[in-house]
Amino acid sequence: SKLAFLKTKYRIGLSASPWREDGRQHMIAALSGFPCAIRWADLIRAGVLKRPRIVIVTVPNDATKTRYAHTIIAKRKPGRALIFCDYLERGQALSNVLGVPFVSGETPNKLKRVQEAEVCVVSRIADRGLDFPDLTLVVEVAFLGGSREQEAQRLGRLLHSQTSGEHYLLFTPDEYAKFKPRIYGIESELAGEVDIEFISV
Repeated sequence: SKLAFLKTKYRIGLSASPWREDGRQHMIAALSGFPCAIRWADLIRAGVLKRPRIVIVTVPNDATKTRYAHTIIAKRKPGRALIFCDYLERGQALSNVLGVPFVSGETPNKLKRVQEAEVCVVSRIADRGLDFPDLTLVVEVAFLGGSREQEAQRLGRLLHSQTSGEHYLLFTPDEYAKFKPRIYGIESELAGEVDIEFISV
């Protein structure tokens, strides 16, 4: 908020996920002025971003999430896969079931560990700043509520890939009822270019 009141001649703010979940959406315009946007759908049509397959899956409970994630990993196409799990104990348990590393904020040499693993369970540390051209699969098992910004960041990991990949978001019925706004941002950005599939297990 202090930056909004600095005297400047020019400002530019760049973001692929220009949403706030704290009710301070107005701060974006205060910091950077009137927004000029290019929707993801336009960038996909221009060939700048790859067209992903997005699947929203509702499963009965958390145990089914783990089994479903195992199924997705078993049938995935060649390439790198990231499985997002925000909670440390659950992330470690998921990595044990899948037989792959779990990388969190507590992991030494985080970037190296993620780079070395073809399939990896990751915490929020992988939400930003990772760019893997060989990424073909993103699975979200646990996430930060209805955060549109986090959802856009996680899908964004896939949009930079050299090939069109798949993005799975796994909800329990309670999570879907409470956190469906999570997908509103990507729906508006991709509308008319990518159909989002909804599956109930």
